[in-house]
This record gives sequence, C-alpha cells and structure tokens, in this order.
Amino acid sequence: MPATVDQTYEPRVWRCDECNTILGVVMRDTNRVRRLWVFTSHIQRRELPSVIFLRNPPRGLFSIHGADRIPRPGGVQCQYCGALNDWEQSKESFAKLMEHYREVIHEPV
Repeated sequence: MPATVDQTYEPRVWRCDECNTILGVVMRDTNRVRRLWVFTSHIQRRELPSVIFLRNPPRGLFSIHGADRIPRPGGVQCQYCGALNDWEQSKESFAKLMEHYREVIHEPV
C-alpha cells in the first residue's frame, strides 16, 4: 500500500451488494480522496484485519490497490455469491447521505 494513505481516516468496509460479504475497504489518501482496496478473497466480519494491519498489509492481501472507481459491466465478482459489484466515490457518498437521512427521519422526537 502506498505511503500516501491518510493515517487519521478510519477504513470503512465495502460489501457485496447481494450477500453483504466484505469485499474490501475504503480509505483516504493524503489528498483526502477516497480510494478502494479489494481483498484477494472474501472475509467474514470477525476476520476483518486491524486498522494497523490494513495500512501496512502483507503482500497479497489486496488484489486491487487504491482504485478510484470499479465500473460495470466488469466490476468485482463476489467469491461467495458470484454477484458483480461496482464502486464509485459518488455512489458511496450518496449511500452514506441516504443512510444519514434514514437515521434522522426515524429518530424519536
């Protein structure tokens, strides 16, 4: 992994759209741009490596290092269910925004 990863940003998991299996992590570079690192194989939540491990990974942990988009029709295939998953910074931002509004709407008054 390049030395340009923002050490203050907490990595976020990236999951398969179909089965919710963890496929990779999203981290920021020092320019505050979100980038995607895809694991070589799918992992379960209890197996998710520590933050220190993710920032200084052993060789072979990631199959894709710091992509700024994974477009369709190819995408990343989930090794568990076979679904193809795409990722873009704007798609992730929109999903995060919608999640925030769902929480706000459902908060008790």
